[in-house]
Amino acid sequence: MKNRLSPILRNLGRVCLLLVVAGYLGRVHPAGDSVAVFRVYFAGLLVLSGVGLMIVGPRGAGAVNAALGAGIIATLGILPWGTQQDPQTGQGAVIRHYQKNLLFHNDNPVEVLEDILARDPDIVTLQEAVGRSGNVLAPLMRTYPAHIACDAPESYGLAIFARWPAIDGTAFCGDRLAGVQVEAPEGPLWVVATHLRWVWPYPNAENADAIAARIAQLDGPIALGGDFNVVPWAHSVTQIAEAGGLTRVGRSAVTFAAGGLLRVQIDHVLATGGTGRSERLPRLGSDHWGVWAEYSLTRP
Repeated sequence: MKNRLSPILRNLGRVCLLLVVAGYLGRVHPAGDSVAVFRVYFAGLLVLSGVGLMIVGPRGAGAVNAALGAGIIATLGILPWGTQQDPQTGQGAVIRHYQKNLLFHNDNPVEVLEDILARDPDIVTLQEAVGRSGNVLAPLMRTYPAHIACDAPESYGLAIFARWPAIDGTAFCGDRLAGVQVEAPEGPLWVVATHLRWVWPYPNAENADAIAARIAQLDGPIALGGDFNVVPWAHSVTQIAEAGGLTRVGRSAVTFAAGGLLRVQIDHVLATGGTGRSERLPRLGSDHWGVWAEYSLTRP
């Protein structure tokens, strides 16, 4: 039995390692980001193959597989330590940010509205704020001085709310992107919401190209929340973050369950400096869990 299991486990480890490596090639071809979605699963199988080999042999190969898999998992920001920071250690006041894909046919969006009002965030970024979910917009517009709700086809359902006044002429609804600059207590701040399509063969990479180009044009600190439809270690997220000099805030928590089985981290908050922590919020009738982030910004 051991002689039969050993080659199976070794081949499993090889395949998983190759797939992990392929997931780092999103910069070369968008299919790399599609593979990256499964990186944590491939790394987990690599660990299991290693443990199996340590039992049936060869133990050295098993130890290497287990160590590689564990090391990969440790780099993904999904563990409960090492990614959460005290926002007070950053520069300036702490910003509280509520990020949520509402789901356009949410049966009871009032639950989300009540949750937002109870938590009283400084910034709210929403996706799919249309249909029944669009009922949250009017009450939030009465609550927050700065607000924008997009109805253009390319940015339909994006909405932003902030407790500080908007700067005239700065609001925009673009390609899978919306933004407005506000007069925050410590100076102007861009608040941005985004909603990318799924990964390749869908146009997630093309969305990221357009969003990164627009983000690079924004002058000053940025607070961005969105449904990226891809994991935080994918090239699309890195590309957008690099374009604006942004840092992802907090831990990478699961925010979507595809078919109830594949659990992925696809909703993110990014900010200039982005020193802080995040937590997952209830779904409240949506197919996405929300994200609550507390962070401070780095200003020039």
